[in-house]
Amino acid sequence: MTNAIYYDIHGIVGIESNVEILPEYFKGKPKNIDLVIRQGDFDFDTTKYAKLGLKFFGGNDTLYLEYPFYGKPIQKVLIKNLQGKKTEFFFTKLTHSIFGVSGMLDFILQVKLLEKGYTFVHAGGVTKGKKAIVIAAWSEMGKSSTIFGLSNQKFGGLGYDTVIIGNERKVFSFPEQAGIYFHSKNIKNIRLSLAGKAKLFVKYIISKLPPLYLYIDPNLRIDLSKLLPIEKSGDLDKVYFLEWGEGHEKIDKETAINKAISSTVHSLFGNFFARETFQAYSYLNSFDPQFVENGMRGILEKLFDSCEIIRSTKKDFYKYLLEKHGD
Repeated sequence: MTNAIYYDIHGIVGIESNVEILPEYFKGKPKNIDLVIRQGDFDFDTTKYAKLGLKFFGGNDTLYLEYPFYGKPIQKVLIKNLQGKKTEFFFTKLTHSIFGVSGMLDFILQVKLLEKGYTFVHAGGVTKGKKAIVIAAWSEMGKSSTIFGLSNQKFGGLGYDTVIIGNERKVFSFPEQAGIYFHSKNIKNIRLSLAGKAKLFVKYIISKLPPLYLYIDPNLRIDLSKLLPIEKSGDLDKVYFLEWGEGHEKIDKETAINKAISSTVHSLFGNFFARETFQAYSYLNSFDPQFVENGMRGILEKLFDSCEIIRSTKKDFYKYLLEKHGD
């Protein structure tokens, strides 16, 4: 592949791509290539494959999607060898720029992680020494605000919205760009330039004006490393679930597993286009449609046996972490 970009996700999943599509933190030549990503036009002979509905073709560990417009395809996606050692994920530039492929990529990466005994979890994560603290929650419950509140407080960062957990009780970082919403608690400890604060404030004001709020992302995207020093991994110590209510209490393993799977599938794999694509893949290729959920359950069953799991109130949770785990 010309102009190849390589990603090594903690030695677990190796990727070769011709487009920048993952956090720069993972750039580096892996030992093995598990996934090949290619953006650009390509040909596919649909006559050799079964048709499903109006836009899907597949079989033989292959799925092809094509949206026609006046007889010409404006959106093309190809997934091959998902269940094999080297998966291929091809898409046209228009698909990436207009329709988006991040949801499908998340699904593919999750499949490759699960095959090796790891899983994405919708959670923030920090380290203290060698120990990792996982902060799980439903969307908009305070994970990001907690990470922001710990900025410059001698914690290490693993992720503000997504972490990887699995074999050997390890929590691995997935340092995507953090989205800061203009709120005094969120920006209190963050070292933003005057221009950065001004841009954040303007985005906030515009996002409040209808109908602009439907199109303007109110968050200022910044590298997680500007909030906390990025750590590669930590040993799983505690899992907190942020919820409405009062106080802190331990919860049982089965409840925790159900919460973790529900929030992860809802947030990371909730994209309708991506889910439809993978349901079609399952239909045409005898692939377990519950592969993600069942795979996560198997991994979390083992992991949650060896750590403390606590349900905690979301109100100023970062202050609780500072008191409990800070210096």
